[in-house]
Amino acid sequence: MHDERFDRFIEQTLDIEQARSNDPNDPGGLTVWGVSSRWHPKLFEDGEPTLEEVRAFYYAEFWKALRLDEIESDDIAAKMLDTAINLSQRRASLWAQKAHNMLAREGYEYLVEDGIIGDKTIRYVNAFARLSPECEVAFLNGFTYFQANHYANEGDRHHGRGWFAKRVGWRFAR
Repeated sequence: MHDERFDRFIEQTLDIEQARSNDPNDPGGLTVWGVSSRWHPKLFEDGEPTLEEVRAFYYAEFWKALRLDEIESDDIAAKMLDTAINLSQRRASLWAQKAHNMLAREGYEYLVEDGIIGDKTIRYVNAFARLSPECEVAFLNGFTYFQANHYANEGDRHHGRGWFAKRVGWRFAR
């Protein structure tokens, strides 16, 4: 059912997500391997989902739905998968579109920033990443900028600090 790339990338995310969390500051409520009981209650109908159920859910709802198997850059596909799981499919798509538009040279066609992954978004993200390793890194940095900006503007320091610590490697003083 899963492909090799998905299996590698989901392991990275699962290493970050906790097996179980019920943080009172988290609007998602009880989460198991990053799956929120509030946002995905069907997975919790028969109790907490197993790791295999979570993997199957992530594969169908994020990997395949966002067509990440069509994104050629491993780093971009992994980042979009982790972002979709952590925040939403729409944000992962939107921030890919925004990162492309922010970095596109004048005269290049811009993507509509609608948060919907489509043929054009996939084609442009792949083309941008193919330009050079530096372009791929710039794209990833632009994408990370939008993630960080989300936490700064949401005013959610608790989760923003966790995101920075787990995904950017920043440690905060106590």
